[in-house]
This record gives sequence, structure tokens and C-alpha cells, in this order.
Amino acid sequence: MAVVEAVSTWVRPVKGGQLLLSGWAQAFEVESQRLMIWSPLLLVTGIWGYFSLAREPPATLALILAITCSGLIFWPRTSRSLKVLAIVLLGFSAAQLRTLWVATPLLGAYSPQQQMTGHVVDVDVRSRQRFSLVLELTRADGLPESQRPLRVLIQVTGKHAVPRV
Repeated sequence: MAVVEAVSTWVRPVKGGQLLLSGWAQAFEVESQRLMIWSPLLLVTGIWGYFSLAREPPATLALILAITCSGLIFWPRTSRSLKVLAIVLLGFSAAQLRTLWVATPLLGAYSPQQQMTGHVVDVDVRSRQRFSLVLELTRADGLPESQRPLRVLIQVTGKHAVPRV
């Protein structure tokens, strides 16, 4: 059995134990030819970037980024480094578009003045003095129609009768 020495494309030792940085440029050149293999990781990097933001960016940003980045990825004259950046930004915009797609109106964490009417869809009994129920709303006083959620999760504590579904 012969031992084959593998040459790393990432770092190249130089006389004196220092590392040559041109190895990084060479490694990027080699790995950028395999962009299809690296694209899931690049997309995830963009998604992580979106979820690390402290505030929600404007909604139009996602649409503009998605269209621009898709065009850059498939345009044959785009440089490889620009394609890498476009894939990362495409992941960012995909995460934002998905967040906007599944967004639903939310009530405040504690809102004692709300009167809601609806049908009990699900009951989860956690103990004798604690259960939660999902209420499908038919009416909510004090809320405009655009802000009314479709379903509400209600936590009930104390000795109360468990409603039927």
C-alpha cells in the first residue's frame, strides 16, 4: 500500500514556516469552479445573515435582491466571486420572502381587554390546573379586520372546565 501525499490548495508553506497568502487565491480559484457543490452552504450563510439582523429590512429589498441575484447567477459573463456573493444574497432574500409569506397578525402578549368569539379547534391539557386551547376566531372586538388573526392560542391556568372541541 503506497502513501500518497495530498497537496492542500488552502495554504502553502514557505521557507521559514510562514504561509503564503497566494494559496488562498489559488484555493478560491479551484473551489469556485465547483460552485454547484458550495451553493447550499452559501445559501445557508445568507439565511443566517437574515436571521441575525436586529430589525426587519424593507420588504422591497427581498424582491429586488432575489431578481438581481438570480440574473447575476445565470448571466454567463458574471465573475465567480460575484456569483458567490449573489448566491449568499439570494439566501438572504429567500429567507425574507419566506418570512413575509408566512407572516400572520399577532396580538400582544397580554391583552385583557380583548373580547373574542370563535370555535375551539384543539385542547392540550397539561395538568389539572393548566391547559391551552386553540381558538379559530369568528369575531374579535376592537380589532380591525386586517389585524385579526385567524387562530389564537390561549393559555388557561387555574381550576376551569376544559372546553370540548
